[in-house]
Amino acid sequence: MTSKVQQDRWRGLPVFDAVGHKFHFTSRELRMVAPDKYVFLYDFLGAAILVLADVHGYRETLGPVMAVVLWYGMILLVTALYHVFLLLALLLSKKRPKFFLYLPLVGFASLSIGTFIVNFFYALLMGEPYTFEMATRHMFFNVAMGVLFETIFMLFVFPKVMLRIAPEEFLPVQETPAPPPPRILSIAGRSFPVGDIISISSQDHYLEIVTRAATELLRGRMADVLGQLTESDGISPHRSHWVARNAIDRIGGKSGAKTLLLHNNTEIPIARARVADVQAWLAG
Repeated sequence: MTSKVQQDRWRGLPVFDAVGHKFHFTSRELRMVAPDKYVFLYDFLGAAILVLADVHGYRETLGPVMAVVLWYGMILLVTALYHVFLLLALLLSKKRPKFFLYLPLVGFASLSIGTFIVNFFYALLMGEPYTFEMATRHMFFNVAMGVLFETIFMLFVFPKVMLRIAPEEFLPVQETPAPPPPRILSIAGRSFPVGDIISISSQDHYLEIVTRAATELLRGRMADVLGQLTESDGISPHRSHWVARNAIDRIGGKSGAKTLLLHNNTEIPIARARVADVQAWLAG
């Protein structure tokens, strides 16, 4: 049962790129991104830059054709490894909802394996022994280059690809802010959520607090209550009464004795000097 609930809530693999941007990635998006023309174009241009720059001297030692084969082979191999790691992470995420992925780690793993394999073929072509030094040659450069290319891809290429293939689905993940805690009115050591209070009336040294759930009589002063409330919460139509705004139905009574009629059929008197203020407050 727990596994079923977790699967229902699964929104995709939480992924963070090198600069901390978060999004959720699904197998559907993986299938759509992999063959996209912009992804192929980016890989092609990246490999072309590496071939032309000849950063590892492949053109000088192997010739231009083999240099192209090695670099494009490396790009294809790393891309394939990258997708394999993403797919494995997606499968793990479905079983472990709290699992998340930091993309530079995927790039590091893919480029490390890719470097070992490309260096193996380079040693084979050059007739050199495949030693540990040969296997790890250019490792640091390849990883640093990979992180740079990946960051550029995630910042400028990936969002455009996703907006093109799924504009209604690929939106930045926004954490839902927690609702603010309810405001509390304190009377004689008791706490009442302001939103639950209907009216408060003063009776000698006591206050009658009418809430949605009950009516209580506590020792207190109206002045202390009014100091904790705002104009948007309600109004004091009379020095002995306070009424919540959402509890008021309408103004009633005769011209000489106005009252506030509440939704619970209670009538609260309005002081003559306050009739105009109450009417203006209700209109506002």
